[in-house]
Formats: sequence, structure tokens, C-alpha cells
Amino acid sequence: MLRVVLSFLTFFSVLCGYFVLRPVRDEIGVRAGVEQLPWLFTGTFIVTLLLVPIFGLIVARVRRRAIAAATYALCSLLLLLTYGGLQSASIVAWGVGLFIGISVLNLFIISVFWSLMADSFSEEDARKLYGIIAVGGTAGAIAGPALTAILAPRIGPINLLPISAALLGAAAVLSLLIPRRADAPPQQKIGGNIMAGIKLALSNPSLLRVALIIICYTTVSTILYFEQADIVKGAISDSGERTRYFALLDLVNNVATVLVQALITWGVLSRLGLRVALTAAPALIGTGLAVLALVPRLALVAVLQVIHRVGEHAFSRPGREVVFTAVTPEERFKAKNFLDTFVYRGNDALVSWLLGALHAAGAGVSVIAAMGVAVAAGWAANGYALGRKHDHKSLTETQLRHS
Repeated sequence: MLRVVLSFLTFFSVLCGYFVLRPVRDEIGVRAGVEQLPWLFTGTFIVTLLLVPIFGLIVARVRRRAIAAATYALCSLLLLLTYGGLQSASIVAWGVGLFIGISVLNLFIISVFWSLMADSFSEEDARKLYGIIAVGGTAGAIAGPALTAILAPRIGPINLLPISAALLGAAAVLSLLIPRRADAPPQQKIGGNIMAGIKLALSNPSLLRVALIIICYTTVSTILYFEQADIVKGAISDSGERTRYFALLDLVNNVATVLVQALITWGVLSRLGLRVALTAAPALIGTGLAVLALVPRLALVAVLQVIHRVGEHAFSRPGREVVFTAVTPEERFKAKNFLDTFVYRGNDALVSWLLGALHAAGAGVSVIAAMGVAVAAGWAANGYALGRKHDHKSLTETQLRHS
């Protein structure tokens, strides 16, 4: 019980800290315009590319249980240093730097949290408890934009950075208190080459499928982000109202997610299995994109964003994380981080340039949404194959234990 409570609170602190800043990032993206988004996504990828080997070095030198704490403490320190430096920075530099920084922060802090969970819970416990733990993150994701909506007009966006830093600092402390799983091997440094995550991810068939799922997911995410930015800019002219729109969208999305996680996620993971968890989200989002291709409206884009995010946080992400309970510690930290950062942001950058070219060529929402339908179909097929494999493995192991 203590493990679950501490994990819940840690994930709350992590996502609350992130979502305090996220609505500001989305408004920066709208101000930049669709034509500038490929550059912002590429800048995010380059920074991610630079940080992956640094993270690999941390993983190789720091004991496993301290990796999450070290990452959160470092992010907290960087936010405080950025806050100090931005007191005299230009608004242009601040906007670009903050957009990239928040985008990179999101991937690293969530990736290391789930690596810590895979090191703290067995596969059997993960199927039962990951849904509850995920609720902690979603509760933080509700509190974060609520704080932003209340505080941003009063203290200004820059002054939100110390609040986010304090929350990540709390996560660093809490992560150190989470007990290990009973069957965990003695804690030690993982060692190895700092770039070993690439080789590990490419040599494990299950991790290759995870990579393909991430590629499909990020492709759909980028499609929705571009179309939302384009439609919102034309529909809402006031910057403050756009920021409020993004904060309210985050709130609606995260409230819906916590309800689904609390009421449905556990049942899907423990009773229906990974094949359903990894297929539900792409099936729903593919259907929604097909409708968007016929009816390109802001309200429908907002609904699709909610479906997409709820599906990811309530089904797809917990389902993928169960896979990492059955891999080696080195794969759990190095390969997982490579997939969650390099593959994620690399595909973001590639797809952003493709979408930019399509927009420049005059392609409308209908054409791009139709492309998303095809990607969602591939996502669903790959998720089903990965889920079926692990469901069969889990069933076999359970039968062996009871034979």
C-alpha cells in the first residue's frame, strides 16, 4: 500500500509540475504559426538528441533507484536557473526556449517515472495497480492547468517556473522513498555504454513494436497539434483567450482521463489484457479522424484531442509500461528512454516537416486527417500483435506457477 501511495504522489507532483507550464507552450506554438512549427519541433528534437547521451551517462553511473530522483532534481535546478536568466531575456528568445524546454521536459520526466515503476512492481502487480498510479498523474495534470488558469493572469507566465521547479523537487524526494519490488535484484549501477539504448531497442522484437507504436502515436499527435494550431488561430484572435482555451482543454481532457483510469483501466489491463489496452485508443482516434476528414471543425478537433489523450494515458501508456516489467534493467532504463525521447521527438520533427510541406502545397484538413486514419490503422494492428504476445506469455507463466 505504501508503494502505491508514494508512487501516486510522485506521479502527481511530476505531471502537476509539467502541466503548470503546458498551456503557455501551446500558446507559443499558436503565436509562431503553422509555418514555424517544423522549426520548433526540430529544435526540440536536436535538444533531445543532445540530452539522450547525457541521460545514458547518468544511467550508467547512478544506482537505479536514484535515476528518477537525479533527473527530477536536475530538471528542477534547470528551471530555477532558466527563471533567473529569463528576467532580462527577450520575449522571442523566451518563447522559443520555453517551447523547446517544456517539450523536452515532458518526455524525460515521464519516461523515468515509468522506468522507476517497472523497477518497483512485478508484471502481475502492474496489471492491477498501474491504473491507480496513473490516476495520480492525471490528478496532477488537472491541478496543473487549474493553477495556471488562476495564477498566470496575476503573476505572469515566467513566474510559474519556480512553482513547477518546486513540484519536481518534491517528486525527486518522493521517488527515493518508494520501496523496491520484493523480487528485485540487489541495487547496483547498470553500467555499459551510454548509447546502448539504441542497440537494445533495435534487438528486442517487443521493443521494436513499442517503437512502431510510438511512431504511430506521435504522428497522429502531430497531425492533431498542427490542425488545432491552424484552426484555433483563425477562430480565436485574443492571445489570453487562446491560452484559456488550451488550459480548459487540458482540464476537460484530464478530468475525463482520471474517470476512465479510475473506473475502466484496471479492468481492461487485468481482465481483457494488453491486446485490448493497446488497440482501443487507435481504433477510437482512427474513427474520429475519419469524421474530421468529412467535417473539419474546431469543436471536433477539441473532442479528438480529448479522445487521443485519454486513450494514451488510460490505455496505451499503461499497456506499454506493462511490457517493460518483463525486460532487463538496462532495457528498462536505457532502451526505454531512447524510445520515449529520441524516437518520440525524432518522429515529431519528421512529421512536422511533412505536414508543413502539405500545408504549403495547399492540402486541407480533410487530406491530412485521411492520412491520420491510415496511421491509426497501422497503430492498432501493431498494438494488437504486441498485446497478444504478452497476454499469451503472462497466461503461460501463470499456468506454470499453479501447475
